[in-house]
Amino acid sequence: MDDKNVIASAISDNELARAFSELVADRWDNWDLSEFLPYLVDTVAPSVLPYLADQFDIDGLQGFGMAETEQQQRDIIKKSIALHKFIGTPWAIREACRTVGFPIVILEEGVTAQPGGPESPEDWARFRVFVEAPDSRHITAEESRKIRLFVEFYKNAGFEMSMRSFEPLQKIDNSENK
Repeated sequence: MDDKNVIASAISDNELARAFSELVADRWDNWDLSEFLPYLVDTVAPSVLPYLADQFDIDGLQGFGMAETEQQQRDIIKKSIALHKFIGTPWAIREACRTVGFPIVILEEGVTAQPGGPESPEDWARFRVFVEAPDSRHITAEESRKIRLFVEFYKNAGFEMSMRSFEPLQKIDNSENK
């Protein structure tokens, strides 16, 4: 079979159709077809990423807006289906946070409304989130608000975060143990 033959075999005997087929095949061979494959997230143009994020319902503070790099944006789009499948689970919160650049996430479940405060029957539905960001990412008050809204999207609807801000984990200095 001829790779350049783009016409149906029934009209391939026609000289005009054969000439047209060769002309079209020469032009098609020079096209970059990767532009027509938007679901290959690793190779798609960066300008398409916001549209994919919208399509997979992770735009804004649901993930895409939290990502700082283009690679993090691509990663959150690739993981969006799994994150939506497990939304409301601790895994979804941890994995979403890891994907957008918070490598260490600790969830403390069953906490009181105020640290050291009185226990109540609703404590089973409260949790606290501890995140650690890389040294290059500084968590400001605005960033903390965004993270809280981000976690609110992935948490179970019946659960409540007890803290209104995120607490960074203390850096562990292992130099004393050496």
